[in-house]
Formats: sequence, C-alpha cells, structure tokens
Amino acid sequence: MSTENTHKKIIVIGAGIAGLCTTHRLMNKHGEDAVLCLEANHRAGGYIQSENINGYICDEGPNGFLDKEPLMLDWIDALGISNELIRANQTAAKRFLLINDRLVEIKPPPAFMLAPLLSIKGKLRLMLEPFIKQRTSPDPESIWDFAARRIGPEAADNLVSAMVLGVYGGNAKELSLAHCFPKMAQMEADHGSLIKAMLATKKKGKQQGDSSGPGGVLTTFKTGIGRLTQRAAEAIAPCLKLNTPIATIGKNTAGHFHLSTHTGHSYTSEELICALPAHASVKLIKDFLPEAAQSIEKVPNQPIAVICTGHDKKDVPHNMDGFGYLIPPNQQKGVLGCIWTSSVFPGFAPKGKVYLRTMVGGAIHPEYVTQSDQKLMAHLEYDVFPNLNMIPPHSKAVGKPPEFTKIYRHLHGIPQYRLNHQDTLDALTHAEQTHPGLHFTGNSYHGISMNDTIKDSYRIVDNIS
Repeated sequence: MSTENTHKKIIVIGAGIAGLCTTHRLMNKHGEDAVLCLEANHRAGGYIQSENINGYICDEGPNGFLDKEPLMLDWIDALGISNELIRANQTAAKRFLLINDRLVEIKPPPAFMLAPLLSIKGKLRLMLEPFIKQRTSPDPESIWDFAARRIGPEAADNLVSAMVLGVYGGNAKELSLAHCFPKMAQMEADHGSLIKAMLATKKKGKQQGDSSGPGGVLTTFKTGIGRLTQRAAEAIAPCLKLNTPIATIGKNTAGHFHLSTHTGHSYTSEELICALPAHASVKLIKDFLPEAAQSIEKVPNQPIAVICTGHDKKDVPHNMDGFGYLIPPNQQKGVLGCIWTSSVFPGFAPKGKVYLRTMVGGAIHPEYVTQSDQKLMAHLEYDVFPNLNMIPPHSKAVGKPPEFTKIYRHLHGIPQYRLNHQDTLDALTHAEQTHPGLHFTGNSYHGISMNDTIKDSYRIVDNIS
C-alpha cells in the first residue's frame, strides 16, 4: 500500500461544475502547481453531461442556463467557447400548464385573466394582491405560504406549486422562500407588493431600453450543455485527478488540511474547498466536523428521472408551438412536466422528428425514479402522449411507440432548501471560521442553478489570497 503524500497550496474536492469553475479560476490566479482538484468519479462534470445519440442531443441533467448572469458568461468566455452558445428558439416561448387535462397557455396580463388557469374567485383573489399587507415576521416562510398569502391559495396551488416542481422537483409547502426564491422575497420587501414590483421593473426596463426582461433566455451549446463541463475539464487537466475518492479529512501537526485515500496516498493543503453535494460531504466530514455534518444532512435531494423520447412528426398531431408544460401537483399526474426540446432547440433532433424531454419523480412520486423502463414509459403514455393528441402505443387504437428513448435516473437529484436551511448555512460559516482556509461551495447551499453555482465559485476564489 502506497504511503505517498502530495502537498498543494489549494485542494478542491469534487469536479462538478462548482469544482471545475473554482479550480479553473484558482489555476489562473495562483498557477498550475498550486492547485489540485480531486474527483472520485472517472469523469468530471457531475450530472452536467451531454451525448449525441442517433442525432438526438441528450442532456443528462440540466438542459441549459439563463443568460442573465454576467459571471457565467465571463467564465464561458475565459474557456474560449462563447462562439458555441445558442439561445432557445423565441418562437417556442409559449409555456403551458396542464389544468383539467387541458394545456392552457400562460399569458401575461391582461390576457392572463381570460385563461382558465384559475377560477373566477381565484382571479379576483389574485387581483387583490397590491392591497395585501406586507409580512413583518422574521420567521421562515414557505414558498406556498408566501404565495397563498399574497395571491391566494388557488394561485399558489395551480401556478406557484407547478413552478416549484419545475425548478426544484419539490413541495412548495416545505421549501424556504428566502433561500429558493430570494428575489421574490425582496420584491415584497422593496415594494410591498409583487404586482407593484413587476410594474416597477417593467418601467425601469423601458427607461433603460432593455427588452430582454429580468429572467434571461435559456441558453446552451450547439452540442449540449455538457460541452461546458467537458471544456472546463480540458482546461484544468494539469490540475485534475480523476478516480480519486477521499476517505477522510483532518488536520496534521503543521496545521494543514490532511486528506487520505483508501490506497494510503495522502494529500495536504493550506486551503481546502469542498465542492461536493451535501450527501457526499456528510460522509466525508462526519468525523472531522460532526456538527457541520449533522447540519448538512438536513439538505435532502429529490430524485428525478429524465426521459428523452424521439418521434416522427407525423405521429405527433400537436403543433408543438411552445416550450412545453408543467403539471401542478393537484392534477395528480405521474409526470412533473414535458419540454418540447425539438421546438426549443431545433438542432437537437434529426429533421422531421419531435423530441420530448419528460421529468418524472420529485416530491410527487420519488419512488418512480427506481421503476423499470417499461413502467416509466407507461407514465408518458398516460400523462404526456394524450396531451399532444398522440395515440398511446397500448391503447385500443394502437399508436406508434417512440423511435428513440433514453432514460437518465438521478437518485440524488435536486437539493431542497427547506425552512431550516439558514441553520445549515450558519453551521458551514461556523466551520469555515473555526478552520480558516476551509470553504464549502456547490448547489447544495447558495442556489441550485448553474448561474448561482458559478457566482459562489467566484466568491470563493476572490476570498483566497
């Protein structure tokens, strides 16, 4: 058994997008010899992977990012792949909800008030939002409670809960507004009303000549979002060591962080960045930082299955004019939603084909993720195909099965920021202050989006001299 030791000024544990971005910027700031990134897997990038299968570009995890974060665009430019970016087809900007087995388009006011997304009573309650008093309690508030308080329970169920499923795969009644949607909480704090805040934002945009809106446009790469982590891994290759799972973390007599592997090799560093998901971090630090580990353990993950299917256009009667749809949990369906990928990114499917990306699992049916391929496909037959006027393959009028299918299962899917999430952040801050040079980053803590993860990576690097 080897007893070698490697010392570096800075060690990053984990080569997901957080570890890749952090390592790349540290390498450019401190030099290749000062930095080492250790990854347990045989590949870097975590869930952010893409593959081209028979002309279908399949994203294993997320399918892009919103082009509103300057630091994300800055990093992509530093990697030299800005010219490979593509934006979602604006003709597919229409978004839908499945309400009472009908796809209903989500339109901005005043057309919104004519759509059957809410009952008349629900619409009237929503219109009262500017007159609802601002909340003053400092206690944590769930996303659903916030929405029900401001726009009414029906809108919270039909609109907001569907959005939460689409973003987090989670239960709006369990997740923290302040940590999942901090901008929404800030809108109430600054303007006292969501509607007043939206009007102010719209007015400011017009004054500044900005027509893109605050949300940005879904953006990816010509070969899929996995191109980002692929290129980042190439860029940090001199500092990246794959197939290197860490067994323990501690400190040596010199006050340096000490990492050991099962093979007996050890690593020491003056700065240590843990860029692992919460569930992986818990296993690693439970002996070194037991209190922090107990707190991190409170960040669960919702399992998600991504089902990619390809169909001949003649077998899909729907016009597919839109982005796709989400399903509110009160509709009691087996899937979370469906993205019409061939409409959003036309080059991601062969010509004449319809490419669907359906999400299953989450807080509604977490057990579905471990079901067989056959059972997962049955959910599409019942809860997707009929909405697109397709004939399910096992109906009496036999329809055609998908020409192409690829299923990705993520047992540790999307981090859930629950009402006690601030306790976790406080515990991490205490651990970092107790052990100067220790840093935690990744989407388990300060935002689940790729944009949020990159922002936090920049913060970490800026704090290391």
